[in-house]
Amino acid sequence: MAACACPMSADNKKAVENEPKDPNEMVAYLFTYFNSNDPKDEQICYALSDDGYNYTPLNGGMPVIESDTIALTQCVRDPHILRCEDGKTFYMVATDMRSALGWSSNRGMVLLKSTDLVHWQHSTVNFPTRYTKTWKNVIRVWAPETIYDHQAGKYMVFYSLRTSDPGSYDKIYYQYANKDFTDLEGEPKWLFDAGNATIDGDIVYNEADQLYHLFYKQESGRGIYQAVAKNLTDKWQMLDVKGDQVTWATGNAWAPCIIEKKGKYYFYFSAHNPQSRRKEIGVAVSDSPTGPFVDSGAPIITDADRPQGVRGGQAIDVDVFQDPKSGKCYLYWGNGFMAGAELNDDMLSVKKETITNLTPQGGDLQTWAFREGAYVFWRKGTYYFMWSVDDTGSPNYHVCYGTAKSPLGPITLDESNYMVIKQKPEDKIYGTAHNSVLQIPGKDEWYIVYHRINKNFVNHEPGIHREVCIDRLTFDRQGRIIPVMPTLDGPAPLPVK
Repeated sequence: MAACACPMSADNKKAVENEPKDPNEMVAYLFTYFNSNDPKDEQICYALSDDGYNYTPLNGGMPVIESDTIALTQCVRDPHILRCEDGKTFYMVATDMRSALGWSSNRGMVLLKSTDLVHWQHSTVNFPTRYTKTWKNVIRVWAPETIYDHQAGKYMVFYSLRTSDPGSYDKIYYQYANKDFTDLEGEPKWLFDAGNATIDGDIVYNEADQLYHLFYKQESGRGIYQAVAKNLTDKWQMLDVKGDQVTWATGNAWAPCIIEKKGKYYFYFSAHNPQSRRKEIGVAVSDSPTGPFVDSGAPIITDADRPQGVRGGQAIDVDVFQDPKSGKCYLYWGNGFMAGAELNDDMLSVKKETITNLTPQGGDLQTWAFREGAYVFWRKGTYYFMWSVDDTGSPNYHVCYGTAKSPLGPITLDESNYMVIKQKPEDKIYGTAHNSVLQIPGKDEWYIVYHRINKNFVNHEPGIHREVCIDRLTFDRQGRIIPVMPTLDGPAPLPVK
């Protein structure tokens, strides 16, 4: 369910309170809402508040606009109202839906326009009939909202959309309204999704950080999530390393990792530091795994934070690991070398005296010579250290492993069993590396997540045309990793309880 509040001027409030006030003074908040899933309650109602928190229904709580006069389904939900840039025109959008017909029964929205909040002109947009070729399979157009795009000089309408196509889920799309607010221009364009059903989006602009903040709901999780962007049609993200959010860096946000501790989420990443002219590692903190994150203000690992005797390489590909035995947290990083250190309790700094050179010795590009992408996990009393071999653009890019008895090594490598996953040219699978590992909670069931080269780009920019993949990771009775055979289909979906 979605609803909306909008500031009211004294002039607009006269219908409720006949008080002579400056018509330009904002004196109250108008709340638009619908009451329930009963068709008789899927109507637009008003409520008024002086403080934005406590509202009194208007019109005795009865609808102020009858749905059967404006909607194709004769019901509406999720009304959103916006005061326009001219200060006197109001736009409202609503979901054209009768929920009694099912949650996948609506096909469009209603657009409304008024200058007095009493008399409204309206029009409907039905997606399957409006877009007969590309969007004829639409089954949901949920919770539309409107915001003015200063860069485009137009009003953007954004909403969650889903089709009946296999694998489709709710994603947030947008279009611009025409100048009369009676129709939408062009076709739906993707704006954002969280990788699963993403609905009920609301966007606000924050003058303090000069960012747009998108608040949304995920059907697979609880609570409200957030993403940020500099411009409405930019890529929405958790942290902008190139912009003002990370003052010590100028871009090159590579290979991040994240961990939760005591209700806070610590996001570690590598970025280019113009002062040292080298890649260094930062950390940002948030109350949500989707951000927005606040940078700590300085690198947690600088280029100078190297294990003794290490030369060359760079501080990238950070990994964070919490030891289930001690509860302590550790950081790992390095290209050309593997370094590790214990994190302090604040998670924002490492104990410099614990910085350790963990680089596996020996090997070559065909075997286990360390390049980058360290990853650590624990299973049945053993610490497993994984890393990638060769260049990220090479078809030979592959994953090897060793084991240790402590989070800071030393690492033991079995020369008869070190390969985790490598290319499979006969299936056009190349460059299978830079991985993480996933354990199903409470089970000895494991999966390896990695990226590979898109087969169509093996000979042209292979390092930047990647596909994210997942396969089953298994062990023999001695705890050794059984080499993974990369697949094109991945494992079967797990049942959802």
